[in-house]
Amino acid sequence: MWLRNVDAVPIEANYGCPSEPLRLVTRLVGSRHGAARDARYFGGAISLKREQFQAANGFSNEYWGWGKEDDDFLFRLWFCGRICYADQQGAFEDLPNPAEQQIHFTKLSKPATLRANRRRRSRLMRGLLDFRNEGLDRVSYPVARVAGTTGYDRIVVSI
Repeated sequence: MWLRNVDAVPIEANYGCPSEPLRLVTRLVGSRHGAARDARYFGGAISLKREQFQAANGFSNEYWGWGKEDDDFLFRLWFCGRICYADQQGAFEDLPNPAEQQIHFTKLSKPATLRANRRRRSRLMRGLLDFRNEGLDRVSYPVARVAGTTGYDRIVVSI
């Protein structure tokens, strides 16, 4: 079993199960971001095994709105000893981003949620937060509905 975080639509991709966490998005087609993602980027579409996701304690529950949850997850993977790779073969189209992301921000005009997300990611990166104390094992959202289908389960929660 493997999991994905997807912010980009595949045009051409290999979704084979990787042995280590794999960033699938390196080349974007028709995007304002240009032809390639920065080597430090670990979002867009990633693939990893369930055990790797669990070892990193999943995604943080502390990120709201847009931004930095992918970076946080990369640090979580590093901190639990995973080596993360980038697939050089696939091509992707970015999914539309929230309206507040479309604007060019000044240092003072960023949305409060984005500023808070950056501060949280920075604290994790500097070792001031422990990913093992918050994440997958602390999820407490009531499940509204579960719909099983071939290959995945869709779980809808109330927030």
